[in-house]
Amino acid sequence: ALIAGGRSVIDARRLALSSGGRTGIVCIGRPWAALDWFDLVITTPQYGLPRADNVLQVDLPLNLPRKIELEFVAQWREAFANLPRPLLGVLLGGDSGSYRFAGSCVVQMAGELDRELKRSGGSAVVVGSPRTPEAAFRRLQDALQAPAMFHPWRGGASNPYQALLHLADALAVTGDSASMLAEACYSGRPVALLNLGTRAHSRAFSALRQATPRLTPLRSALTRRGWWLPARDMALFHDRLLQHGWIRPLAGITANEVPHEHLLSELVEPVRKRILELVARKREKR
Repeated sequence: ALIAGGRSVIDARRLALSSGGRTGIVCIGRPWAALDWFDLVITTPQYGLPRADNVLQVDLPLNLPRKIELEFVAQWREAFANLPRPLLGVLLGGDSGSYRFAGSCVVQMAGELDRELKRSGGSAVVVGSPRTPEAAFRRLQDALQAPAMFHPWRGGASNPYQALLHLADALAVTGDSASMLAEACYSGRPVALLNLGTRAHSRAFSALRQATPRLTPLRSALTRRGWWLPARDMALFHDRLLQHGWIRPLAGITANEVPHEHLLSELVEPVRKRILELVARKREKR
């Protein structure tokens, strides 16, 4: 059984017990139960799960790239034709449980983008998402001085987000969405992180975790038993991506080449191997 948390955890647990252990449970993401309920947990760094034999941590969510029509890409290529190169795709998220797209972030973001675009002589295509506050998007549009094209989110309207993954020379992505960062990284373009304002409770949790390393074994033990669920910490996710070369600073991003073209298959292969091993073990019990 392949599950992604929530109510499905209980249903999968019942299925495994009723089968006498012959049915395996693979949980993707963050399990809301004891880790030993699962044969395999496939997780990402922001969830902070402790090490365990049945926990496999991968750098990025395993988002399969969406299929995109060549005609759609061609239409946007024509729309971008008069923009100075290199072209920087700016992908905006927005408010979340951990982040707030505040006015101070807009000012800082506009300054960083302007400096990079002035250095490169290029331009930007700025794309909003359903969570991008309209006020923040308008303020960024007013503040950015470099040549740019702006596409706020409009439900049902054509949006160049997917086309930019194919057409941009580099991408700059806000750090609130692991899925959006994953799609950008899988594009094969250089990817830079744009910082949003961290909410107070998220800052407090991160500070507490860093200030109390002696409590790590206790927190890990409670998590293994399902008695405590670590809060999502996107800083852990960002740090891992920086360490492994998936993302880099914005300065000079359009001049950089990807030193190693990360591929989705690099992350999928260990997952595939572990699942096949699990299937083989379960078959032996039948």
